[in-house]
Amino acid sequence: MCGLQLDNPAVFLPWDITETSFLDLFQNHDVSRVGENGGFIVMNVTVFGERRCNLWIEFRNTVRIINIARDSYGEFYPDIIRSPKALKRTLMRSYKVFQSALIRELGNPNERKLNSPPSVIIKTANGG
Repeated sequence: MCGLQLDNPAVFLPWDITETSFLDLFQNHDVSRVGENGGFIVMNVTVFGERRCNLWIEFRNTVRIINIARDSYGEFYPDIIRSPKALKRTLMRSYKVFQSALIRELGNPNERKLNSPPSVIIKTANGG
C-alpha cells in the first residue's frame, strides 16, 4: 500500500483514503478547512523526522495533492534572529536539510521548478 507515514500523529496516510475516512481518522486532531469552498484540509504534523510541517491535502474522491510546508526551523533559530543575511543563509540550510529528508524517504524528484517556494508537492495517481 502506498502513502505517507506521519510521525506525529503516528498515522499512515494511504493515497487512496477518502475525505470522509480521513476526517474520521483525524477526528481527535486539529484539522482545518481552508481555500475556496474549503478545498484544502490543513493540519500541523511531524513528518520525515522533521519538527513541524503544515500538511495541506486536497481530495477528489481520494487524496489528490499533498503539500508539505515546513514551519519550524528549530536548530536554525538562533541564526534567524541575527540579521537579514543570516536569515537567508539559515533558510537555505534549513531547506537543504528538509530536501534531504524528502529524498531519503521518497527518492529523487522527477520534476524540478525554478523559483518555487520552499515546499514540496507530492502528486498522487489521482492528482494528475
